[in-house]
Amino acid sequence: MKVATGIKAEYWRAMALRNLAAISAQSGNKEQAAALLKQALKVTDNLKDEYSKAIALKDLATTLSQSGDSKQAADLFKQALTVTDSIQDESNKSAAVGAVAASIAELQNGEQAGLLEQAVKVA
Repeated sequence: MKVATGIKAEYWRAMALRNLAAISAQSGNKEQAAALLKQALKVTDNLKDEYSKAIALKDLATTLSQSGDSKQAADLFKQALTVTDSIQDESNKSAAVGAVAASIAELQNGEQAGLLEQAVKVA
């Protein structure tokens, strides 16, 4: 875990923490997984690049959904869509909305049911 917190690039630090959280969850250590995801979210919140932030939020939401926390995953997917709306570059915006929508569609459950419609509105 010290290696992950030593990574200088914030996006990659957030992704390393997310990966460690996924491994912790798979091995049954839910408390450690939750703590790592909280750290990853804190790092993600500080990202300046809106595209990177949207993708990081999408990746965190995917990890949460896969570990059974569909409510928090839905909240992060919503945040990711909100962030995509502020991306100025049209090609980056399109790529981010597409990535978020694809993840929502792949993992769709009751908590995330209305998010695809929101993604279409952002696009």
